[in-house]
Amino acid sequence: MSISLQTLQEAVQIKEQIAALELKLERSLRGGGGGDGPFPFTKSIRKGRRKMSAAAKALIGAAQRARWSKLKGTVVAAEKVAIKSVVAAEKAVVKSVKKGISAAGRARIAAAQKLRWSKVKKAAAPAPAVAKAAKKGKRRLSAAGRAKIIAAQKKRWAKGAKK
Repeated sequence: MSISLQTLQEAVQIKEQIAALELKLERSLRGGGGGDGPFPFTKSIRKGRRKMSAAAKALIGAAQRARWSKLKGTVVAAEKVAIKSVVAAEKAVVKSVKKGISAAGRARIAAAQKLRWSKVKKAAAPAPAVAKAAKKGKRRLSAAGRAKIIAAQKKRWAKGAKK
């Protein structure tokens, strides 16, 4: 079996095309190719380390030291002060970042909500006569109704006994 040079060249060319297509497929599945790709939900790779603020590191360290000292049963006064100062600093940072609504805005929203609920409650409130009618007690059969049912049952039983 002899293979010609032309056949070998075609085989090499096909092999290169297959490799290129496999690479293209891998990139598109990973979302690494151009555009969003068919799987945009794939996990992105983070480069570098996460960064933590100095205040956060101090807070974590102080909290851990407090846990250890509590476990050992000894809490140094200076440590307590350091923990409190770190916690206060962290709260100040959080408070400055935290956005909120003014008291006037909150009052306007509360007033509007009260008005909405009053309208809903007025629409849902039943008339007093209807409310009393809805509070009926247990239904009871009259003596005449009970007698009719008993008579009908006796007829059925009599038919069943004759068969």
